Amino acid sequence: MAKKNDTVDARLFAGQVYQEYGYRNGYAEGYWTALTNFYKLMDAGLSKKKSFKYCRNFFTQELIEWRDGDCTKEQLPPQLKVDK
Repeated sequence: MAKKNDTVDARLFAGQVYQEYGYRNGYAEGYWTALTNFYKLMDAGLSKKKSFKYCRNFFTQELIEWRDGDCTKEQLPPQLKVDK
């Protein structure tokens, strides 16, 4: 029979694994989105340098504002706008 502390430890470990998976999944999804957005900008005719600057500005402005905003409210992240 498991001790009470063993059950608590198992639940804490499961929560840590779930949190780590969420972090890794978010990182991977964000990486793919960044690559896709960069490609869209290049496809729209921007140079590599301008595409990078556009992505950097989006990150340091809209995305950081969303990240640091009110996390008690579920809000979708801002989307990079690309016009052809």
